[in-house]
Amino acid sequence: MAMLHYGFDKIGLRRIIAVVKPDNIASKKVIEKMGMKFEKILRVGDVKYNGYDGELYYTLTKDEYKR
Repeated sequence: MAMLHYGFDKIGLRRIIAVVKPDNIASKKVIEKMGMKFEKILRVGDVKYNGYDGELYYTLTKDEYKR
C-alpha cells in the first residue's frame, strides 16, 4: 500500500499499472489485495517493447484508491 500512497499522494499520479505473468499466483493475489483491477491480457503486438505474450495488466485510478 505504501507504493500506492507514494504514487497517488506524493507524486500525483492519476493511474498506476501493474503487469504480472499469468502463472505468478502470489503476485496476482498481492495486486488484487491492493485493490487493483484486471483490465486485459497484453499481447506482444500491444506493447512497444519485447514483452511476453499473455501478461496480465491491472490498473488502479486515484479515485478508486481514495474510495
